[in-house]
Amino acid sequence: MEGVMKKFISFLKSQKGQGTVEYALITLAIVAIIIAVLMATNNPLRTAIQGAFDKVVTQVNTQAA
Repeated sequence: MEGVMKKFISFLKSQKGQGTVEYALITLAIVAIIIAVLMATNNPLRTAIQGAFDKVVTQVNTQAA
């Protein structure tokens, strides 16, 4: 997986004329793919992210009440 990411990043760097918007969209797409993979599996990282999110939501709801 690491080799694939290195090749992908070097490909992005080799593209001439690519602007900040294109890099931002590509980054968002990569993050969305990673999130989709994490949500499809039941691993400790997903559990930690979900737990942190639930904790923040609970704190926000408590402060709003």
